Amino acid sequence: MFTPFKLFSVVISMPPAWDPDSLDTLAEYLEVEYPNLAILHHHPEVVRMIGSKPAPSPGIPILIIQDKEILLKDKARLKKTDYYKLWRNK
Repeated sequence: MFTPFKLFSVVISMPPAWDPDSLDTLAEYLEVEYPNLAILHHHPEVVRMIGSKPAPSPGIPILIIQDKEILLKDKARLKKTDYYKLWRNK
């Protein structure tokens, strides 16, 4: 049986005028200032790929902030499944 995740994340929408470098700088600052948090950032000008296909984009700059300990624990649990294999083959 698969145990459900208890995921807590905060998503912050940044002003559309923010460029990718500004978003990178903010994310790096937050990761240094708050080492217990995992910061995922995405800018619509930067195309991220899943396998050979572009990943969906929200069309605005965003930051996703999660508790790093919980995230790493669940990542380790997912590695024991086929989850990551499925993403690589998309």
